[in-house]
Amino acid sequence: MRFRTVTTLVLSVLSLGAVSVFAHQPSDDGFRNPLSSPPLFEFAPPPPIHQMDSVLQEQVEELLEAEQQQAIPLIQRLHLNGSAIRKASRKRPFDEVLIGKLVGEYAKLKAELMLLRLRTENRIKLIMEERQNSKK
Repeated sequence: MRFRTVTTLVLSVLSLGAVSVFAHQPSDDGFRNPLSSPPLFEFAPPPPIHQMDSVLQEQVEELLEAEQQQAIPLIQRLHLNGSAIRKASRKRPFDEVLIGKLVGEYAKLKAELMLLRLRTENRIKLIMEERQNSKK
């Protein structure tokens, strides 16, 4: 029974990974599809520098710096949680309840990181749109 549960979990994770790899298609608006984005600990790159004036570039850099500062503790907790999952999965007997809780915490941390990145990308896009509208 435990072997079947673990096998199902592993195959599910591998399937999701394969879907995200094959779904890599950039969108027309210049922002990535969340399913095809790089790992969450890589920060959203700013738009090309030649498209920004110095004021806009400073605003974008401030947003990215703030995102990075907020993400560092989340990434550290994510790594610790991953280590705890690996450690708990090696113990015998297999404690499915404990690993389930740890995996749930891991998923919440990944969701927080994704939300942080998407929020920052949206703010950058809004700043650029405002700048373009003010130039017109």
